[in-house]
Amino acid sequence: MILLLMSLAFAEEPTYATLKKGDPAPFDGRLFNSAAVAEIITQHKLNELDCDLEIEYRIDKAASKAEYEYDLLKATCGAETTKLKEFVQIRDEEIAILRENNKPLRPYLWLTGGFVMGTATSIAIFKTVDND
Repeated sequence: MILLLMSLAFAEEPTYATLKKGDPAPFDGRLFNSAAVAEIITQHKLNELDCDLEIEYRIDKAASKAEYEYDLLKATCGAETTKLKEFVQIRDEEIAILRENNKPLRPYLWLTGGFVMGTATSIAIFKTVDND
């Protein structure tokens, strides 16, 4: 980093002089007339404006893209929320229908039926064995 900054330390200071026609230049370098200086300044201002416009355009473009993506995600989220609410409603309706149609079997009927069948089978076996 220091090596990069050293090149700035050896930079030459800009020197300006106002000359009249026929005056010798006090230094070596480029000599611009007033129109050239005005063009350089104007070009510099135009470059600044172009840069500012480009920055503003890119910021607006990025903001529009971000807003579009946000709106798209918001719409997707809203659709998914609606879809899930409808799924929950359908599930609840199905559960209600199944509970309504579900008649629990009475265990005492099975016990009574088993006792009656067992008794009948035993009596039939005793009768069969007794007849012989």
